[in-house]
Amino acid sequence: GGSTSPGLNVELPEGWTQGRSTGVSVVSLVVKDGDQTGAITVTPLNVSPWDANVQRWIGQLGAEPMTGEQITKATEKIDVGGAEADMIDLVSGPSVDPKKRLVGIRAIRGDTAWFIKFDGPPELVEKELDKFKNFIMKLPLPE
Repeated sequence: GGSTSPGLNVELPEGWTQGRSTGVSVVSLVVKDGDQTGAITVTPLNVSPWDANVQRWIGQLGAEPMTGEQITKATEKIDVGGAEADMIDLVSGPSVDPKKRLVGIRAIRGDTAWFIKFDGPPELVEKELDKFKNFIMKLPLPE
């Protein structure tokens, strides 16, 4: 099939493939390196507090709890499609096996918050992080 994601026309770096859409995500990608697999999703949602979303990811990861202040300190600014966005880099807690790392980003366009998430084994995420940042810098989010 030559079908791509509805709505967003994205160029995939080498080693990345189109994943199965999860319904809400407009982009769902699979990142493979050897026997390791990570996932990248781009999901448009209503604008909601950054903290609440980060807390949800922390819960999904089984990561150490964070206060609002810690979340603010850990949040970086990053360029997504030519505009500033929030990014946080989280790792799973000590009791979680296998370990996971999640890089979560929120880019706001009008009334929509675009959430971009890259999760997978920490080594894989680390290795593909530059590619990921390059990818999101060029992401054509609708205004």
